[in-house]
Amino acid sequence: MQRLIWTIVAAFAMTIVFGPIVIPWLKRLKLGQTIYDLGPQTHQKKQGTPTMGGIIFAVPALIAALAFAYGDTRWQYMAMIAVSALGFGLIGFVDDFIKVKMKRNLGLTPKQKLLPQIVLSIGLSLWAYFTPSIGSSLTVPFFNVEWNLGAFYIPLMVFVLVGTVNSANLLDGLDG
Repeated sequence: MQRLIWTIVAAFAMTIVFGPIVIPWLKRLKLGQTIYDLGPQTHQKKQGTPTMGGIIFAVPALIAALAFAYGDTRWQYMAMIAVSALGFGLIGFVDDFIKVKMKRNLGLTPKQKLLPQIVLSIGLSLWAYFTPSIGSSLTVPFFNVEWNLGAFYIPLMVFVLVGTVNSANLLDGLDG
């Protein structure tokens, strides 16, 4: 538990240091968000607010996780976590890059976002399923009950991963 707390504290500290460096850099590169035309007029003043700011949080979180997990018994899971973070982050980066490059609020279409998210989720779910220490069982917290889902584990995890990624996407910023 202490390692988790230190990981969070380190990621937060790096974000505090990294943020003031990255935000002006994003502004200099003119990586500003184009505000949705049909949105409220009060949002128009936010035109040009730097996008791709997720790197301010994602990079320090990944660095801290890798640093504090090294040597831990759960180090074997860091590759899966890194692939997940980098894969879903890359999809978000491409979406934001298209928005900035084309100077419009529409990045990737929903189908263009969902397809790579589903493919990545299937890959991660299969990886977890065939990893002996993970397998197809889920433990129900607080009840000490374990459910072996068998092959149903894979579609359930795909649903959970894609749902989680998109819930954050829908709640993020003014473009949702």
